Amino acid sequence: SPILIAHGDSDPLVPSYISQEFYDAIKEEGMEDRAELYLLKNGEHGSPEFFQEEMREIELEFFHKNLGN
Repeated sequence: SPILIAHGDSDPLVPSYISQEFYDAIKEEGMEDRAELYLLKNGEHGSPEFFQEEMREIELEFFHKNLGN
């Protein structure tokens, strides 16, 4: 299944390296074409960076690409 990973690089609850390691493991399995990783600059845990128009566009593109119209 396709995976969209978005993680704030200033998350005080879950360090962003966790998502990076997860993405790296996906790549090691040769499935990098099934996953996308976005590290949001200055993003915290669920902070406003996740709700910006740019992130919304990334999400919509991901869904259109992986789920069809």
